[in-house]
Amino acid sequence: MAPGLVLTYFDIKGKAEYVRLALAVGGVPFEDRRLARGEWAGLKPQTRWRYLPELTVTEPGKAPVTFGQSNAQLRYVGRLAGLYPADEPLQAALVDEMLDALEDVRTPVADSVREEDPERKAEKRQKLAAETLPHWFGLLEGHAQANGANGHLVGAGLTVADLSLYQVFTWLRMGILDGVPATICDGYPALETVCAAVAGLEKVQAFERGVAERQAEAKRLAAAAEAAA
Repeated sequence: MAPGLVLTYFDIKGKAEYVRLALAVGGVPFEDRRLARGEWAGLKPQTRWRYLPELTVTEPGKAPVTFGQSNAQLRYVGRLAGLYPADEPLQAALVDEMLDALEDVRTPVADSVREEDPERKAEKRQKLAAETLPHWFGLLEGHAQANGANGHLVGAGLTVADLSLYQVFTWLRMGILDGVPATICDGYPALETVCAAVAGLEKVQAFERGVAERQAEAKRLAAAAEAAA
């Protein structure tokens, strides 16, 4: 019997998005708990690491267990979804390597988002666009090419590493980082092949339609609230 899963995060794309996507692609049922505005302040002191996402797992006959760290969550749900080679230690290590490299991509991006000083933020964004992201994408491109440019970062089948790359590219292409062009991910054909393969999956398309519908509804509600104010 499958465990009960509750994924808690904000109602945004972010650190939980690739966990949500892996669960959706794997057809694993879960409760997608998205915090309403104002809930976080009261919940924060109760979280394991004082930030989100958190995943609560209830196995049959056992007490619920909650843990944080989105990459740990991604590996766990990847096992449930058949998207992580748990029975092949070397392949699992190679998937882990890609996940850790992609975390090295996210870390300086997140640092620039948290930066409050406008000048320092601009400097960090300039470095991201000119140095950091091209450096990491170039390395990832090389590994994808070495894997045969077959639409996967590791091996011959879909893994959570592919979903993680897809989420990074999708988010950056939204163009929401001032100073980092939405075209920053262009020019890496093997990585493009990975993202295209993920985007072509029916379950991914359904997931993205759901995201778009949720965002449209949020905008509608916000506009209605503003009109009523």
